[in-house]
Amino acid sequence: MRQNLIKKPCPTCRTSIGIGLFSNREEIVRCPKCKELLIDNPKRNQIGGAISLLGLLIGLGFHYWLAIGLNWVFLILIVSLITSILISNFVVVKKDLVIRNKQTNEISYCDRTDWNEILVNSSGKENIFEIIEELK
Repeated sequence: MRQNLIKKPCPTCRTSIGIGLFSNREEIVRCPKCKELLIDNPKRNQIGGAISLLGLLIGLGFHYWLAIGLNWVFLILIVSLITSILISNFVVVKKDLVIRNKQTNEISYCDRTDWNEILVNSSGKENIFEIIEELK
């Protein structure tokens, strides 16, 4: 059971989409209302990671040089982690096809050029992928 603790708005329709706290940040999510494909903004994820690292370094530096208590270090770390989570947002991903692996039933998304490459690579062999849906 996935706990959706964090809610982010869809950039197209502003529908609130719940994601797990420890979910894969590179996982493509589909908006339940407008059916757009969404992924976390990679630039904001990098900035959030830098903020978290900076919070850790500041907390440990204050603890070492100013001799503040560990509870203040944890407070600085928690504030930096919450800030990094709050600045992340979704961006729309442009993909053409929804495909399924026949062996593992894994769903993935690809472009037409990727699909043509799959067909070329599987020529003469059985293609283990099938198109489930064409997007737009």
